[in-house]
Amino acid sequence: MNSIIPQILINNTYLIVEKIGEGGFGEVYKAVDLSFRSLVAIKKLFRNYADNINFVSMFYKEASIAKT
Repeated sequence: MNSIIPQILINNTYLIVEKIGEGGFGEVYKAVDLSFRSLVAIKKLFRNYADNINFVSMFYKEASIAKT
């Protein structure tokens, strides 16, 4: 499910290259970390879950696990 999107720069650090997936909570993008010149995955939580503390907590927990 690779979708080419316009390149977007986040925090002058991450350059979004393409959308690579979508799940129940959000979308996943392939990006380049410009500081380290490496590929990373960035997950964006869907707006309708952003105000739900349980979903936000699960989102951060998942990110923490993926980081290790």
